[in-house]
Parts: sequence; C-alpha cells; structure tokens
Amino acid sequence: MASILSHCRDGAGGGHYGGSRTLAKVMEASFYWSTLYKVSRAYIAARDKCQSEGEQRLAQMNELEEFRLDAYENARIFKEKTKRCHDHLIKTKDFHEGDRVLLYNSRLRLFSGKFKSRWAGSYVVKHVSSYCANEIQNEQGNDSFKVNGHKLKQYLIRGFDKQSSSIVIK
Repeated sequence: MASILSHCRDGAGGGHYGGSRTLAKVMEASFYWSTLYKVSRAYIAARDKCQSEGEQRLAQMNELEEFRLDAYENARIFKEKTKRCHDHLIKTKDFHEGDRVLLYNSRLRLFSGKFKSRWAGSYVVKHVSSYCANEIQNEQGNDSFKVNGHKLKQYLIRGFDKQSSSIVIK
C-alpha cells in the first residue's frame, strides 16, 4: 500500500499533493482497499518533511520580500543623493536683454578641425521669453532668430590694455 501511495504522490506523475488529491490519483489508477482514505491521510501526515519545507520556503519568500523592499529603499536614497549632487553642479543660465552670448553650432561636420571651436561668433540677446526660448541677433543688428537657451553661453569680454600690460619672462 505504501509503495502505491508513494508512486501516486511522489512519482513522475505526482506532485506532492495533499491527502485528498493523492486519494483521487490512487482511485484513478484503479486501486482500492477498505482503509484507503485512512491510510492515505496517515501517509501524507507522515511526510512531514514536505510540510516543513513548505513553511521554510514561505519564510524564505518573506525574507526575500523584505530584502527586495530594502533594496528598493536603498536605490531610492542613492538616486536622491546622486540627483542632489548633480543638481548642485549645474549652473543656471540667466540671460537678459542686451547680454552678449555665443551660439553652439550643433551641425554635424565630418572633417572638422581638431581644435576648432563649435561656438559661433558674438550675438546680442534681443528678447528673453519663457521656457528658455531666446531671440538673438548678430552684432550688426540685421539678422535675428530664436534659439533654445541651452545652446547659448555668456560671452565674457576679457579685454586688456596692451600699452600698460607686460609679461616678464625669466
């Protein structure tokens, strides 16, 4: 009897089922005896190993869930710290009318010079609108167009008097 129950429950066609399902599988295999129900319940109860493994697996699943939640929380904290550090390094670009700016030339060049600057000439900010859309014009004042603010940077004039400046080389 134990070998029949073992075959129906633990075999290739079995699946570690409970008492009622094991009983049904034995009856499907055309086996029957008078104490079948009582013997199958006792057989399943004797297989405490599977029951305890199920509880251990449930405990492991709970630990895994806690670990996943901790990992999620740590990732969120790391992202916040990284964002704070990154935002600290970003400098705001505030342009006002009359400011001199340089325009970034984002056009693709296949054979550009190695040390050639991609920032084009000196422009003057004509009008500043919301959402970083700035209208600029060239220094002569005849050509005006709108560009995004992220393609502009301040043009700092660092002039020096050639008559009074001197460099001493030793």
